Amino acid sequence: MKNIIGIVILFLLYNCGTNKKPETGELILTGKYCKYPNDDFFSLAFQLFKNGKHIANDTIEFNGFSKYKNLPYGKYQITFESIYGLQESVEIEIKNNIEEVILCMDKLNYDLTDSDLLINNLNPNQSLKIDFQSFGCFHFNKSVLEITRTNEQYLAKLGDKKMILSAAQLQLIKEFEIELREIESNECTTADTYKLTNEQNSESVEIIDESCIWHGFRHLVEKLGLDPIGS
Repeated sequence: MKNIIGIVILFLLYNCGTNKKPETGELILTGKYCKYPNDDFFSLAFQLFKNGKHIANDTIEFNGFSKYKNLPYGKYQITFESIYGLQESVEIEIKNNIEEVILCMDKLNYDLTDSDLLINNLNPNQSLKIDFQSFGCFHFNKSVLEITRTNEQYLAKLGDKKMILSAAQLQLIKEFEIELREIESNECTTADTYKLTNEQNSESVEIIDESCIWHGFRHLVEKLGLDPIGS
């Protein structure tokens, strides 16, 4: 009798296990610029993996998204190339009916960037000049942003405007210089030329941005609360 009961229990457990519906969810991926407002066209290519196994190659077009249904619950990885030409990775876990994930086109890990920044090398009574020129089919703009370090603080000057920089604003300038050194040019019809110079020690770097998607100088002066100049 005991053997019969045991066989029945095993039979029921087996059938319950085999009839259990696997848990699956829907993944919706959207690409966008996250740090700066930007309406420029983009096409974001990405790859989707689960437990190291390649699942899909796909592309998100401007103002679009990619959708995957019936994905088993679990951990996934998405890799893509940012506007800075760097391979970025996003780890996600599908554990609900719908998971929505934003892939940031302008993602950049500032902590891991080992650039030798001129803004970091300023000594007291030294200044960093950011000469900016933008030249395109129908425009030409130029401006100079000057950052001066005193014994106790940093000052910014653009045209007739002057301001004392907070720690957060100084960090924006550091991030700007990192972005400038990383941005990928794409031979656009607009060329933005940046020349950063410490005139006291003759340190200088010149970079031309032809990406037409970063617009770093404009975003920087806007975030600093100065007049938006340039493209």
